[in-house]
Amino acid sequence: MKYTKTTKYIAPLIKLYPNIIQGFLNCYISKDNSTLYVISTSRDNINSKHPEYIGAYKISNLYSHSYNIPYELRADVKLILEGKYSEISEAAKDNIKNTPGLSRKMNIDGKEYIIYEDSYFVVTKDPMLGEPLAERLGVPLEMLSEYDSKPIKEQEYYETAEMDHSLGIDDIFA
Repeated sequence: MKYTKTTKYIAPLIKLYPNIIQGFLNCYISKDNSTLYVISTSRDNINSKHPEYIGAYKISNLYSHSYNIPYELRADVKLILEGKYSEISEAAKDNIKNTPGLSRKMNIDGKEYIIYEDSYFVVTKDPMLGEPLAERLGVPLEMLSEYDSKPIKEQEYYETAEMDHSLGIDDIFA
């Protein structure tokens, strides 16, 4: 399964690293950009203590864990959904950089380095990611407006995502 841009960029905005959720499948966003939905095969959610956690819904054999997107981050969500990753606020970039699980420490030749996931390099337009991309595309680095493709909104929205079409909500619990 290919992860959505919501998983890659929007979940980290609220400092959520969904891959640590048991049975994690993918993340989606509401059409009004106010709610993040984390879909998993498990009711258990180690992120239920997260300050933005709303609750969970059972959908057939899956669970949808809901998180509030704070109002001050919704403009950044809109930019991400428009594919304008590098235009998000510095606070949003810091949230992505500091999301647990999106970076790891490595010791190379006795020196400690912090290695970030590519989502951080995309939002900061780091040449370390951009130069190989420009070379692969055969264009100068300056011609790349962004370092990742624009999201397909229908695949990002919880209401229109393919996984949602055949599933009904069976019960609600918090």
